[in-house]
Amino acid sequence: GENIQGVISKGKGVKIHRLGCKYLLEADEKRIVDVRWDDEAINTSLRPVQLQVLCEDTPGVLANMSRAITTSGFNIGNVHLRKLSNGRGLARLEVMLKSLEDLENVIKRLRQEDGILEVTRR
Repeated sequence: GENIQGVISKGKGVKIHRLGCKYLLEADEKRIVDVRWDDEAINTSLRPVQLQVLCEDTPGVLANMSRAITTSGFNIGNVHLRKLSNGRGLARLEVMLKSLEDLENVIKRLRQEDGILEVTRR
């Protein structure tokens, strides 16, 4: 899994953030605690991962995104697609993944598809 740390929140326990997350960077240092993934659970459970895809606004581009994800063996939990004014579209996808390696593979596959301009994790 990704490198993570916890932030002790008031009345809500420890919230987990990946390193570099803006919430972690803004947190009071006294509330930050070291945490780690459970090695036994890492490769067994699916987690929702948010991706943002900048694409051309052309027929078939959504099908290309879907194919890139599903042929990698993963499910799309949610999609929000918005048309931009410059002939482009912005897709926000929730993909169910098991590991950081899965994330890297899905991003690589998406970037290889026609009409995909940029892929980032949200």
